[in-house]
Amino acid sequence: MGWAFEDHDSFHLHGDYLWHAFDLVPVNYGKLPLYFGVGGRVKVPDEGESRVGVRLPVGVSFLFQNAPVEVFAEIAPVVDVAPATQLRFNGGVGIRYYFW
Repeated sequence: MGWAFEDHDSFHLHGDYLWHAFDLVPVNYGKLPLYFGVGGRVKVPDEGESRVGVRLPVGVSFLFQNAPVEVFAEIAPVVDVAPATQLRFNGGVGIRYYFW
């Protein structure tokens, strides 16, 4: 779920399947993988038409060595497929918590 600097009255929901490349950037503590993936996005504004699209995120994350927490920064081209086909871009920073 997300909030944007534009369209403050919109609800964003996206889900991605991510592949991590753990060996590209060696670090002494934790892990610093680059990642890429594919997913979907739904944007529902308070007014106007909702959008549905496909995301292609690319980012970098830091996984802490002794905690199930990851911080990340990413960019993601989004191809909206409904109500019209249009290329857009998302970007974000955030925290992921792993429940395993």
